[in-house]
Amino acid sequence: MSGLPDLAGALPAPARLRQRLRALTVLEACFQTGWPRYAFGVTGAFDQFTYENGGGDDYRVFFGDRLTFLRVFDHESPMSPYVNDEVWPGLLDGLPAGLEPLTRLADDEDYPSITLALWHDGEAWRHGDPEPSDGGEADLTDWILAPLLQFTPAGVAGHMADFYSRQVDEDAVAALMRGDAVDRLLVNRLNPEADWDHVTAIARELDKMA
Repeated sequence: MSGLPDLAGALPAPARLRQRLRALTVLEACFQTGWPRYAFGVTGAFDQFTYENGGGDDYRVFFGDRLTFLRVFDHESPMSPYVNDEVWPGLLDGLPAGLEPLTRLADDEDYPSITLALWHDGEAWRHGDPEPSDGGEADLTDWILAPLLQFTPAGVAGHMADFYSRQVDEDAVAALMRGDAVDRLLVNRLNPEADWDHVTAIARELDKMA
């Protein structure tokens, strides 16, 4: 998978990645009070952020004291473990032992739902060495990470606008991305119909994880 080194170089360090996920989660809360695409919680000793697009694809990021793990599942990828009854050979080569439990979660059903994996060992993002597919490169199923990688006000506002079919205030998005206080004026600029109590509850819980 020749694009893996480039992807590893493009991913921000864990602290900055966490900030991006926090901003996206709060922004999602401004538009969504039912089933959120962006969610968070705790898995063992790791803080967990999850994105699910509602179409069977997801990514999860686990933040530990030293190790960080990013796993992606693209249900249409030929690298899906449901195609060959196993995680793609080489995909998890070199994974630290402390991250192995995160490849087998309760909702993984028959197989770990992973088509892309990278981990940060405290120094840099690392990855395995997936074997070629039918003589060619294995798929790099990183398209779902676009909002994390193209983390600009225009890119994030467009991401939300496309999904919710509405205009999104790019300047308000920029303020939230900078880490400005989540106040009622800012939230109303994003969505006058937002559930203020819901948004502030999400922001408070995220602050406890920081």
